[in-house]
Amino acid sequence: MQPFASPLTAIINPPDLQSAMPGDGLELSVIVQNQGEYGAVIDVYLDDTDQIPSQWCQSVRQRLALDPQQNGEVIFDFVLPANALPGTYDYTLVIDSPLHYPEDTPIQYPQQLRVLLREQTVVRVNDPSFFLSPATNPQKPARLNPGDVLPVQVRVENRSNLVDKFRLTCLDLEAEWFTIRYPSKNLDAPGLVAETSCLELNPGMSGYIQLELHPPAETLAGTYTPTLRLYSDNHPDLVLLDLVYLDIPTVEQLQVELETVIGKVSHRPGKYLLKLRNAGNIIRQLSFSASSREEDELCTYDYEPPQVRLPPSREAEILLLVQPVHKRRRPFVGTGQVINFQVELEDTQGYKLPEKLPQAMLIWKARPWWQLLLLVLLVLGLLGG
Repeated sequence: MQPFASPLTAIINPPDLQSAMPGDGLELSVIVQNQGEYGAVIDVYLDDTDQIPSQWCQSVRQRLALDPQQNGEVIFDFVLPANALPGTYDYTLVIDSPLHYPEDTPIQYPQQLRVLLREQTVVRVNDPSFFLSPATNPQKPARLNPGDVLPVQVRVENRSNLVDKFRLTCLDLEAEWFTIRYPSKNLDAPGLVAETSCLELNPGMSGYIQLELHPPAETLAGTYTPTLRLYSDNHPDLVLLDLVYLDIPTVEQLQVELETVIGKVSHRPGKYLLKLRNAGNIIRQLSFSASSREEDELCTYDYEPPQVRLPPSREAEILLLVQPVHKRRRPFVGTGQVINFQVELEDTQGYKLPEKLPQAMLIWKARPWWQLLLLVLLVLGLLGG
């Protein structure tokens, strides 16, 4: 913003937002007046955080030498590429004189350049127009976490000489994604208002439509570009379009539980249920394994199925069979051998997994008493022989 009583002033035309189709050219005129007491060398240049508008300008930095009470004009010519993506791009016009007015400069003027959709009708001087806040583009999408709401303010301008009614639609979104609210209308009775289904504007007036974007919790992570269209009752064939660029960040939450079905075995495998719930917003491709927590590996581990595809908000149950091997190591006496094991998961796409995965144990029962008796008799027979 320009500081109060600055010795340098600027007249910018157009003053705020410029609009053009891909492939079109446009210009920004800046008249700088030196109202100070000194002659000054003044730099006038464009600075942008999106790194886009400056690429479309043939000369982003120009210089003026102005005596006191003198003014000068610079022109910035933009040429939009034919493949320019629709959106509203922010940049800043900067006026700087570090040698002659170091305490009063730089002066910054926020500007916007709007790339229109090709499908949009060419807008004439008296045609209505609309603008979105926040403005978005492919380099600066609006970040929206799953379950949150993004309020978008739609400013509509009726530039005609007739009263007009306007309606907003989202062309490529399901109804559960958005809510549109028009200004309430006061009734004759005090304190009573009524909801309306449109925005009614008098000639030369502007008003606001409130748009709320609220993607369902199971919406996949990624970038979305819903198209908004404004309809005019007076100009039904007029196609007024704009895009909202949304970035829904990745949520990699996965819930894992292990339930014991059969945890004590003699000959058959132990049975466990691995329960999964995808609490994130990405599709999971998971494979499974397990390993002993002891020094020796005493079991084999089989999953049915060995892999699973799990969309957001879905659950799955995987059967885990744990089969002891090395039968000679089965105990003869006691309460059985405890085998501790660890469940292991792999995400084939490299997404994060829970830091702590379930652990469980299998009890391998001791042999029946008659096997011990046979062993004792065999030993006695050998000793007697």
